[in-house]
Amino acid sequence: MMEIINEFLDKAKTIGNIKIFEKNEVIFRENDNSINVYILLEGLVSLHKLRFDGKEIVVNYLLPISFVGEYCNFLNIPYNVSARFETKGKVLVIEDSQFRKVFMNDVKNLINIIKIMSNEIKYVYSYTEEKSLKNAKIKIARFLIGHGDIYSKLNKSKLASILGLTPETLSRTLKEFKDRGIIKNKTFIDRKLLYEFIKEELEEIDINQ
Repeated sequence: MMEIINEFLDKAKTIGNIKIFEKNEVIFRENDNSINVYILLEGLVSLHKLRFDGKEIVVNYLLPISFVGEYCNFLNIPYNVSARFETKGKVLVIEDSQFRKVFMNDVKNLINIIKIMSNEIKYVYSYTEEKSLKNAKIKIARFLIGHGDIYSKLNKSKLASILGLTPETLSRTLKEFKDRGIIKNKTFIDRKLLYEFIKEELEEIDINQ
């Protein structure tokens, strides 16, 4: 998969420009015209929608490498979400018309784009599944296995919000993981120990049922 992504990016960079974004900086807002294709290269992006009561809610988080708002580009409609950086980051910006000219008229390029998008969809499904888990420890463990990059870039309050947990529950579980040597620091997580922990928790659940 990385070979496909790298091949795609090498070609995309020849027709686009890399832009640096600061934390909390907006890439585009809901209802803006989708005149550019945005590809997230570095950092964490949150997607927001405005509710009927005027309150903004987070609907998803994106990690590199991924398209941002591509659904609206391909349908040629205004963006249906706002995109904002949760960390400092980097985006490849390509004019929509130029992107179509280079990538949409070649079967191989189209297949590669579909594969990249399929990888993004897999992330969304796993993220939704994690939020639906009832066992908080397993929920956090599985999230760390699949999305450790988010853990390293966000504070505990934001992480608790993503997982649908209280900050206290998150802090308590993370402390247990640190005590067990599962988490060494913000950038090192022992995934093998996490898998063993999940197995233990599931066995305990089966015993108590």
